[in-house]
Amino acid sequence: MPALAQDFDLAMKKLVEECPADLVQLVRWGFPVSLVRREEKEAVFARRDSDNVFRVIEDGLEYLIPLDVQTEPDSHIPERFLEYTAMQHREFKLPVYPVVINLTGHQRQDTYILGCLDQPAAIVFRYRIINLVVTPGGDILEQGPVGLVPLVPLMMHDRPLEPVFDECLRRVREAPEEKLPTLELILAMLASRRLPKGIIREKMRGSKMEASPLFDGIREKWIEDGETRGKIEGKKEVAKNLLSLGVAVDVIVKASGLTEAEVEDLKKQLEH
Repeated sequence: MPALAQDFDLAMKKLVEECPADLVQLVRWGFPVSLVRREEKEAVFARRDSDNVFRVIEDGLEYLIPLDVQTEPDSHIPERFLEYTAMQHREFKLPVYPVVINLTGHQRQDTYILGCLDQPAAIVFRYRIINLVVTPGGDILEQGPVGLVPLVPLMMHDRPLEPVFDECLRRVREAPEEKLPTLELILAMLASRRLPKGIIREKMRGSKMEASPLFDGIREKWIEDGETRGKIEGKKEVAKNLLSLGVAVDVIVKASGLTEAEVEDLKKQLEH
């Protein structure tokens, strides 16, 4: 998996852990969902690291939402999702509403048909695709729960993205204190796909991103990736990534192992 996709995958997994009801609201926007419970990994019959399963009650109906986040094109999603959905239905004895949240804009197929001989459609499997790049972001930014706001920069807008990001940052900073660092970090990471890193770096000054548990996981992954290219280059790559997110120089010095002068030099390079 490319490094960028790995970053988004880590970010989305953390969002699922901290804001499960908010993600279900994205899936069932406008419907009366009264209960959302994330099933623990041990309770899921077929376990994979990328799987997220929510038990939902909506207007008296109890059902499951298996949620897959697609961070890169995957031609095998239909077959894999079919198998996994069937296993969940057998395990929990509940209706299943499978959903893919797509960050790539490439996935279009939402039906899988398998036939043979005189049974041209022996299996017809449908699942929901939410393509964020064609999802209008205005309503979610204005009315959606705060856990969805970090996804808004990836959505479709009828105005420039920089003021949209400003509004996203304002809303994220209204989040409960325990969720704020992680939501700030995810917002910065996802917005970096659409906005210049210099703009994000400037606007994220004074953020609390480094207090997020996700921060250490991403930093360690960047270090591991960098070490495959050489120890010094790896440290510099970590520093550049953190600078692009607006992390303070003193924090980057501790995280990367570089000197303050080396970090300041990298900062000047990124600014020119």
